[in-house]
Amino acid sequence: MDIGNKRFWRSSAFLPNRGCDEWRFSLWLYDLCGLLESQPRRRQTYPMVKAGIQLLGKWYITRWAGNLPIPTKKKFTPLPPFVFVKNAIGKLEFRMNISKPIGCVQFTIYMDQDKYSPNVYYIWPNFPVVFGFIGGTDFAIAAHATSVNIETEKVTMLMGRNMFPRPTVLLDFEDFVESLVLNKTDIINPGCDVSCELFRQA
Repeated sequence: MDIGNKRFWRSSAFLPNRGCDEWRFSLWLYDLCGLLESQPRRRQTYPMVKAGIQLLGKWYITRWAGNLPIPTKKKFTPLPPFVFVKNAIGKLEFRMNISKPIGCVQFTIYMDQDKYSPNVYYIWPNFPVVFGFIGGTDFAIAAHATSVNIETEKVTMLMGRNMFPRPTVLLDFEDFVESLVLNKTDIINPGCDVSCELFRQA
C-alpha cells in the first residue's frame, strides 16, 4: 500500500462513508502519520523525538492549507506566533496571544501525546494533530483530518522558527498538501500579526 500515492487517497476505500466514523478516523490518523514520515520523498527528513522536546519554543505559521469552511476574507488574516511549553503537569501546551476588542487574550490548550505514535498529539480525544519536521528542525508540518457528516475536513500548516522557509521546504510542503488531495495553489501565506506578541515563554 503506497500511502504517498494520490490514487490511494482518492480511492473508494479511503473516501468517507456513513456509519464508519471510527474506521475512517483510524485510517486518517494512520495515513497522516505515514505521509509525514515519508514526506518529502526527495529530501532528507528529521523524525520527531519521543519527548517532543524539539517542539518547545516559539513558532510562526508561515503557510497553511485546508478545506475548512472559512470565509475567504478570513483565510488571509495575519496569524500571531505561538509557543509550545511544558506545563506544570508535564503536558505539551500550546499558547497563542489573540487580539480581541478588549485587548490581547491568551489562548491556551494542552495536548496529550499518543502512547504509540510519538509525533501524534491529541487536543481532544478525537482531534489528533500529527507533527513532522521537514528539512531540518527549524520547520515542521502539522496536519489534522476529521470526518464531518459525509465530508472529510483537512487542514495542515507549515510552522517555522522564522517566517522565511527555504524554497526546498516550500516545495516539500506543496508535495504534502497535494498528498492530502488538496490543491497547492490554495496554499495561504497569511503573514504575521505581532500586535499581541507573547512576551514570556514560560
